Amino acid sequence: MLWNLITNWDETVGGIKKWIEGIQAAANTGDVKTLIQLTLPSLYDLLFKPELPWKERGFAAGKLVGEFGSMLGGVGAGTAAALVGRCGFFNRLWGWANSRGLLSARRAAAQLRRVNLELAKFKGPGLDELIKHLQSANEGVRKGAQFQAARALEYARQGLLQRIEVTGLRNGRGVPDLLLNRSAGFLLVECKNWPAWLRMPLGARRGGVRKLEDQIRGYLEGNNRRLRLEFANMVPNEVKQMIQKLPDEIRVRVTPVAVPFLTP
Repeated sequence: MLWNLITNWDETVGGIKKWIEGIQAAANTGDVKTLIQLTLPSLYDLLFKPELPWKERGFAAGKLVGEFGSMLGGVGAGTAAALVGRCGFFNRLWGWANSRGLLSARRAAAQLRRVNLELAKFKGPGLDELIKHLQSANEGVRKGAQFQAARALEYARQGLLQRIEVTGLRNGRGVPDLLLNRSAGFLLVECKNWPAWLRMPLGARRGGVRKLEDQIRGYLEGNNRRLRLEFANMVPNEVKQMIQKLPDEIRVRVTPVAVPFLTP
């Protein structure tokens, strides 16, 4: 089998490239999750099941190599992975995986149009900042802005949004993303989209939690405001633990919530 792959390399690469084009076509129509679930179930688990325990994630990563081998005609897993890497597939797929949490170009454009249209009455520095971040070349910045925009649009639809970017509460770590109106008790809302959380090194995760703790303390110390801490799809366990260790006068005013956020 391996000899056939080597002697018919052009045909092999052509077949793999055709498969890549199929995945890209599925991505354009929003079907990529289904395609990956059918062809690479272990990759699907790694990408779309953030609640998967770390041991099971390790098993899934090992099984993924074998699934690559099966798709390339049953050759040895290591050889299969090398062949896939040679044709550039793995790099493309890894790039796509790392963009999880980022809206597709089509959805991002549609969201930006909605922001300009439906949030026009909130025009000011906060809205300008949000629009700038939605158009940023930095994927991390865009991920956060797209989730913030989605929540702003939803609260505006409910008639609860009062302000975007609450500059009056600026501290060393930034400003709250949203302020709701009197009907919602002037609730502060902080929006977090951390899709790569489980792939981040431990040190980076700890740093992210410390930064978030600084934000919470900066927003709530010395006042009686309440904060709704909204995470896209999943509230990390480390964040829940950090909130439980906050002083009582702050902890009781923080509500962490996981909010479904549609991504490609």
